[in-house]
Amino acid sequence: MKPVAKRILVTAILISAVFLPSCNLISRARPTPAKEQGKSDTGNSVAPPLKARVFTLDELRKYHKTIPDQYLEFVHVPSMSAGLYSIKVGGTDPQTYHHEDELYYVVRGKATLMIDGHDYPVGPGAAAFVPKTIHHRFHDITEAVDVLVFFSPKEVPLTGENTLYPGAVSSASAKGHPAVSNR
Repeated sequence: MKPVAKRILVTAILISAVFLPSCNLISRARPTPAKEQGKSDTGNSVAPPLKARVFTLDELRKYHKTIPDQYLEFVHVPSMSAGLYSIKVGGTDPQTYHHEDELYYVVRGKATLMIDGHDYPVGPGAAAFVPKTIHHRFHDITEAVDVLVFFSPKEVPLTGENTLYPGAVSSASAKGHPAVSNR
C-alpha cells in the first residue's frame, strides 16, 4: 500500500475513534474464557465475539468494482457501521438524510457536499460531520470520489440493505445483506 493511502486510512480510523467514542470493536476482540467457548457465565449460548480486522483501501476498491452499488459496507456492528462510498465523475448521489450521525472522510476525488442547504467543496483529506436527520448529498462530482463513511450507531437503511463486504466485521451474516443500488 502506498504511504499516502496508509496515512489516509490511519487518519480515518483515528477520526472515527474521536467522533464515535462508543465504538468498542477492540474491547470486544478478547472475550472472556466462558464466552470463547460460546457460553455465557451462566451456561447459556451467546453470540460469537467480534474480532479486530484491518482493511486496506486497495482490497475494498477491488471488491467494490465487482458490484453495481455506490456503497460497500465493511463494518456493521451495533455501535457503528462503516463503508466505502464511490461516485463517478458526473454521477449522482441519491441520498437525502439518515437516522444516524455520520462522518465522511474523502479519500480521493473532488466534489461539492451539500449539508442542510449549504455547499462545501471537498477533496482528499476533507472530513465532514453530518448530524442525523440533516439533508445532505454530494453533487458536482468533478473527479471520481471515494469516501469512507462512518455511522453511529450502525446505519439502518430506510429501504433494502447495503452490500456487505465478504470479509466484513459484522454481527450479522452476509446472507442477510443483499445488494441494492441506492443508499
